[in-house]
Amino acid sequence: MIDLHTHILPGIDDGAVDLDMALAMGRFAAAGGITTIAATPHFYEIPKWSLVKQKVEELQREFTKAQIAVDLVPGAELLMDMGIMDMEAQGIPTYGDGGKFCLIEFPLQQIPLYAEQVLFKLKAKGITPIIAHPERYGAVVEDPNLALGWLRTGCLI
Repeated sequence: MIDLHTHILPGIDDGAVDLDMALAMGRFAAAGGITTIAATPHFYEIPKWSLVKQKVEELQREFTKAQIAVDLVPGAELLMDMGIMDMEAQGIPTYGDGGKFCLIEFPLQQIPLYAEQVLFKLKAKGITPIIAHPERYGAVVEDPNLALGWLRTGCLI
């Protein structure tokens, strides 16, 4: 089993506060049958993709030392804004199967008007958007068909 959305990198964002907590999260995941974890910090917290990769490698070494049989892969949780498309020059942080997926988070207050345009552009580049925690978005709570629309257009939830 693969966990595609975790904040496991210690001290980075609103997830593991330190290495001990990250190791505990890894042990818990392994006990639950998870074999791979995508470490997906908020990308605005770590604006350098190379730093995410470095932190994942460091934590993987700690998992190995602690005999936690879970593979870590670098990922990122991207905030839906027009800047996502500007990341193309530096490489949009993606993961899985040759970088074919990216995790997208919307602002909680409202879904931006340009969201469908950005999702379409990502899919046109061969990147499948994964919409993070849709149950938190007021617009989806008011109209669950919004989430169904994302699924129909090829996004994952």
